[in-house]
Amino acid sequence: MAVLVGGLLPPMVGADSAAAQTNQQTSFTSPGVFTFTVPGSPTDVKLLTIRVWGAGASGGGGAGGGGGGGGGGGGNALLAQGGGGGGGGGGGGGGASGGGGGSGSVVKCTEVLVGGVALTVVVGAGGSAGGAGTGGNGGVGGSGGGPFPGGSGSAGGSGSLGGAGQDSSVGLTAAVDLAFASGGSAGTRAPTGGRGGFGGAVGGLGGAGGMGGGGDGGGTTTGSGGTGGGVSRCVGVPAAAVNGNNGNAGAVGSSGTAGGSGGSQSSGTGGAGGSGGSGGNGGSGGSGGIGITVDGFTFGAGGSGGGGGKGGAGGAGGAGATSGGASAASGSAGSTGDNGVAGNVGGNGAVVIDVTPVP
Repeated sequence: MAVLVGGLLPPMVGADSAAAQTNQQTSFTSPGVFTFTVPGSPTDVKLLTIRVWGAGASGGGGAGGGGGGGGGGGGNALLAQGGGGGGGGGGGGGGASGGGGGSGSVVKCTEVLVGGVALTVVVGAGGSAGGAGTGGNGGVGGSGGGPFPGGSGSAGGSGSLGGAGQDSSVGLTAAVDLAFASGGSAGTRAPTGGRGGFGGAVGGLGGAGGMGGGGDGGGTTTGSGGTGGGVSRCVGVPAAAVNGNNGNAGAVGSSGTAGGSGGSQSSGTGGAGGSGGSGGNGGSGGSGGIGITVDGFTFGAGGSGGGGGKGGAGGAGGAGATSGGASAASGSAGSTGDNGVAGNVGGNGAVVIDVTPVP
């Protein structure tokens, strides 16, 4: 709804359909279509200062982190020799992040109108948030004594595109503008999730431990920043017209680390399984475009992009079999990567109108 600022209107005056008094300032800051009536009779000449902000766009969603690789299974014993431990799975890569949305443009116009004229005020809504990508599944652990290596983790899912900011305007009708300001465009999604870590190798049969699986790369293609609103119109006397600010691109995800190698057997004792690698961190979301300030008012900022999800940790390798004793252990499954983060919504547009009498 419209908000009356400065204490210049008596409390009984409606805000969304304001029969304005002289020397007053009325602001409309919630999305929607409203009516503003110029105060006075048709013989009263009024000077209107109209400021219009387009809405900011939202940020794109961040991609999910890749799943960690599964640990390799432990090796079987061979005669008096214990089996080697399975290698740990590699950590999944972190997801790339979404780009920030652009802010809305702004225009300031001076109009001369007579009392009783009804103006249509349209306030644009900020863009809806871009959705987050899902994290990749972890790889399965290899069976002990199978002998089987661990499975690779799957890649994280991409984020989704945010919404554009809507336009705002003041006009004699909804189709005939006196002042118009466009909304910003949305930051794009992060299309590449972190890649899944590789599985650890199986432990050696009565021998050396298996190599750890390599950590895979983070998402490398980030969401780009949306552009600021670039269209403004003024039928009267233009006092200011400023394009919105662009949003910033997101950041890439970090690679996961490699899993540790399994331990070699020591005489008849099986080797220990290698530890799983750590998942890579997701990239930070790009910041949204800064809202434009006119006469002390700031509206229409772009929303920031969502961050990428952290990659899942690799699973630990299974311990090797002990000669004449414990059988070889299976490797652990890798962890699921974290989901990405949704982008932030854009700021709403606004309209602020001053009315002063013309002597």
